[in-house]
Amino acid sequence: MKYLVLLFVSLFLFSCSNSTEDEKRESSDFFLRGNAKWKEKEYHEAVKWYTEAISKRPDFSDAYYNRGLVYQILEKNDEALADFSKASELDAKFAPALFKKAEMLQTLQRFDEAIPAVDALVKSFPDSAANWTLKGDILLQKEDLSGSLSSYDRSLALDSTSIETLINKGVVLQEMNEIDLAETV
Repeated sequence: MKYLVLLFVSLFLFSCSNSTEDEKRESSDFFLRGNAKWKEKEYHEAVKWYTEAISKRPDFSDAYYNRGLVYQILEKNDEALADFSKASELDAKFAPALFKKAEMLQTLQRFDEAIPAVDALVKSFPDSAANWTLKGDILLQKEDLSGSLSSYDRSLALDSTSIETLINKGVVLQEMNEIDLAETV
């Protein structure tokens, strides 16, 4: 009897293990179908497949991220923000998700939330010029000219060829009535 109980317990644990692996495999298949539909620009179908992947594996940060990108294309900004937030919550070092979350908060003009989000981004990834440019852009929209100038300078120290950052730095200098410096930049 004791061995029979052990056999049933072992079979149960084995079947649970297989079902988890099956769900991961199925989730990956749905994710890949979503990617294919995205490439074909069938965005609503892509959302459907990413949602299926998430339903099978709720901790699938890449599926949340990709679905967020599709929502962004569809201009469903609140949904995109929710997915980028979930992806970055599931993986705190998922730089693209953190970036998109801060960028989406900027798009939605939720600057009081965007600033801590971009601060977390540059703290985790200080060697990215794009991150510092995004921070500068958000601070510029918040009318923090000295903060945006500092962020643009940090970005340019990492990538001195960024035309967008140079132009934005020039705008800040112009707003600060530093016309000669703005023209030089």
